[in-house]
Amino acid sequence: LPSNYPDYAKAGSRTLTIFKVDQGDSVILKAEPSRPDDQSKTVRMVPVMVEPVGTTTLAGFPETLGKLQDQLVSWGSDLYGALYDTVYEAIEGGISPAHGKGEGILITVWIPRVREGGAERIDVAGYMLNASLFDLATALDMLGMPDAKGLCQRITLLGGAAGSAWRSLSLMPVEIRTALTPQTARDLSGTPEEHSEIKGVLAGVGALGSVLADLWIRQGWGQWTFIDPDRLLPHNLCRHIAFDGFVGMPKVKVLQEMACATYPNWTPPSAIDLSVLDESAEVTSSLTSADLVVDVTTTFGVPRELARRDEAPRTVSLFVTPSGQSCVMILEDEARRHR
Repeated sequence: LPSNYPDYAKAGSRTLTIFKVDQGDSVILKAEPSRPDDQSKTVRMVPVMVEPVGTTTLAGFPETLGKLQDQLVSWGSDLYGALYDTVYEAIEGGISPAHGKGEGILITVWIPRVREGGAERIDVAGYMLNASLFDLATALDMLGMPDAKGLCQRITLLGGAAGSAWRSLSLMPVEIRTALTPQTARDLSGTPEEHSEIKGVLAGVGALGSVLADLWIRQGWGQWTFIDPDRLLPHNLCRHIAFDGFVGMPKVKVLQEMACATYPNWTPPSAIDLSVLDESAEVTSSLTSADLVVDVTTTFGVPRELARRDEAPRTVSLFVTPSGQSCVMILEDEARRHR
């Protein structure tokens, strides 16, 4: 699921489209925000939100729809209504026994966990329904008699709900994982929370700068603005972290796109394809609002000029020696008493 998956559990919210990534010993599915032009119906998702439960509440795996319904009712929620509405909407225009073969229905149960009266997290449990859309519609008693072509139109029962046939349909367990967030990345990387949201300018995203940007993004450290006037050329690929498909693009845009690919739901770093010494309003604003400038431009002019500017933030210059055997870091003190 995307890292902002709780946004999709709200009534009237956006929807997710689920597609198959790979199949081997297990089937790997991925959920992405639905697009208006997306006609994919490989997997339909039925989200169910339950009332908050304690973090110590345990529950066994329900092997059928009926057992899952009973479990949700005990938690103050309901599966039947959401499942019925999803299937009823899906078969608009009629359905035949051949329809829905190969499709799947994924039931996601969103469980807010509370500890000592306060919200702690939202767990998501997944269950794949082992039945076709036609089988499920039949079990829910929402199909009329077939026409000459074998097509059944949906109907509405008067005077009550469907029978109990749907309760015996079997379920398969689904392990739910969520996309990476900067917070999770910091936890996994051991990045201290203190100063983790530092606002920085990375001037120069070439061979060394691109590696630094990639490392800092992946460990969730800093809110960055990339500044570099250069475009990516074929010879850069022997040391730059980019790939051939990015050749010709501004280097800052390349790093920005790679950051977005790492955290799709994160506010991406800013990208300015100008020199850090450019007097444009965009560059000036980035410098004045930053806590730190990391200079990896490999030019003498940049650190010398930034040292002269009182309005510039604390600056650090980084170099790798031509042999590649050593590196140099020149760092100003926090108060910039020693430029």
